[in-house]
Amino acid sequence: MFFKYQQAITRVLSHKVVRYLFSGGFSALVDILVFNFCWIYLFHKSSFHFLGFVTEGYSSSLVISYTCGSLTSFFLNKFFVFGVQIQGLKQFIKSLPVYSLAFFGNWILLKIGIEWFHFLPLVSRILAALMVAFLTFNLHKYFTFSRNS
Repeated sequence: MFFKYQQAITRVLSHKVVRYLFSGGFSALVDILVFNFCWIYLFHKSSFHFLGFVTEGYSSSLVISYTCGSLTSFFLNKFFVFGVQIQGLKQFIKSLPVYSLAFFGNWILLKIGIEWFHFLPLVSRILAALMVAFLTFNLHKYFTFSRNS
């Protein structure tokens, strides 16, 4: 009986998009849990002055949570989704522009959700992550983990 399910699971996981959805879902869960923890326990309703800039608490929470989620995502994408097990440092360096672009997309969408639409920070964070996911999949597939580079 278990063998029957194992074959079905193996067949489903043979699709790169499905593996990416699992990987992305888990990385997003890490990101969102860390964001929520930071927002509630560390930065709630706080703003910080840093080098002449004022940083909102949700932005500080995003920096920490996005870093945790991105590291989780990189290693899951490298070994589980794209199956590329060589050139670790090169791929990590190639991933930095992708993660940077995705971070700013998330930050802008988070800010718009909170300040324009008055969403709760957690709701805005989840929506921002969902909107940026398609872009990052394609950038990782064709740039970071491309077998041609």
